[in-house]
Amino acid sequence: MDFYEINMANINRRLQLGLDRLKQDYELTQVDVGDLEEFTVQGRVHRVQQYEIKGVGNLLVMTNPLQGHMQMDTFTVTPYYKNLPLFTTDYIYMEEKRMFLNEIYSLVDYQDDLYLSYINLFKENSRITENLPDMPVKSCWYDDIRPVLVAKQAASDNDDLIISQFAANLETFIEMEKASPFLDDSAYQAKWNCNYEYARRLVDDGGVSTNLFVESLGAERTKRFFYSVFFAPDRYRRDN
Repeated sequence: MDFYEINMANINRRLQLGLDRLKQDYELTQVDVGDLEEFTVQGRVHRVQQYEIKGVGNLLVMTNPLQGHMQMDTFTVTPYYKNLPLFTTDYIYMEEKRMFLNEIYSLVDYQDDLYLSYINLFKENSRITENLPDMPVKSCWYDDIRPVLVAKQAASDNDDLIISQFAANLETFIEMEKASPFLDDSAYQAKWNCNYEYARRLVDDGGVSTNLFVESLGAERTKRFFYSVFFAPDRYRRDN
């Protein structure tokens, strides 16, 4: 296989691993994303799938498969029903080179001992790829709410290792979800507010990748994508 085929196989392997693992414990329902199923950002085609994870929240799966020497995939879980962090991952393949992000964002109204114990487990998981070279990351307003960041560079012979980083973090997220109680109506609203404000600020205040979306799609379409599909606060809004 050439590098394009190898890299697409890695993308499919990681995303299928994530979907299959979630389906072991949850009911997943695919959501019709309408005209946001495919769009172009900075000349790169983005293909989008959205799922509702019953009792958990929103799942966004996005691929950029048609970019010649570069392919990319995104797997993001935005929880709503429990006091859980945002779990978002991006893997970029450029022939034999790789860059990847595993990020945990504390989009929560409170951080109790249970919550913090699992944040520490995510930090422990970061040791899996600690020996890989760091990927430069620009500072941004959300740094203060991101307690765990794995941003690394790798080569093709690290493919199994970097996918194992994702698998370990997803396993920890599922364990955390199982250990956490459901939120009451008031706490649900507070959690929803955290998710909504994060999505809003990404568009209004900017973000490293969000800025590219705004430049290509415009602020309003980007906001619609974030509110209805990516983080989906519109879908999980409850009438007061």
